[in-house]
Amino acid sequence: MKKLISFLFSSFIIYQLHAQLDLLNDQPRLIKECVIKLYTDNSDSLSRTETTRKNDSSFIVKTYRKDSSLIFTIHLKSINPEIKHGRYVSYFPNKKIHCNGQYADNIAYGDWRYYKVNGDLDTVINFNGAIKLLLSEEKKPIFQLTAVDASFEGGNMANFRLYVQKHFIFPDYALKRKIIGNVIVQFVVNDSGVIEMPKALRSVDNDLSMEIFRVLDSSPRWQPAKHEGIAVCKQFVLPIKFEIEK
Repeated sequence: MKKLISFLFSSFIIYQLHAQLDLLNDQPRLIKECVIKLYTDNSDSLSRTETTRKNDSSFIVKTYRKDSSLIFTIHLKSINPEIKHGRYVSYFPNKKIHCNGQYADNIAYGDWRYYKVNGDLDTVINFNGAIKLLLSEEKKPIFQLTAVDASFEGGNMANFRLYVQKHFIFPDYALKRKIIGNVIVQFVVNDSGVIEMPKALRSVDNDLSMEIFRVLDSSPRWQPAKHEGIAVCKQFVLPIKFEIEK
């Protein structure tokens, strides 16, 4: 009887170990948290908001500074919940345009143009690649645990976090409202080293998620993961923390 109990106990321990290994194999590779700082400008402190309802039941929201200069104008399909739909334009205190772009059902799309305070064009970012990336699918098996991990430039995940921090442009509407918090994104590095299938597992703001997707779309190719010597698709999770620089 003691031998039987000992055998059953040993079998149970082995079963538990296999179950834990299976659970581990079902978890995407977790990348260390990436921190992105929000640098605030007190001149853009919101003072007054003016909302106008249009004939098509949508809304135009205008927000002003304390000196009554316009900060931004945004079109909304709905206020509660807020659904951004249409043009967004923000302004410098000197009334020159700072940023303009378009939303469709809360999704930034097309070209977004950022200008310098003197009116010269600063940069243009485009979200169409990010939207296409969101629609991507992978028909090949996706691995969680591999003998050789997928690697970014130099094989160091710190380099990938630096890449995200360097290329992330804080969405203007989120910047004006000083939105901070956490976004957790999941993505796949396919067997060619290309990022696919991004997904927001948690997000404090949709604009922040879309900008992360845009940065992922711009990422250089990775070295793909390998299983039994063959390049395979591997899933990753990247937590991003947005905080105000103090």
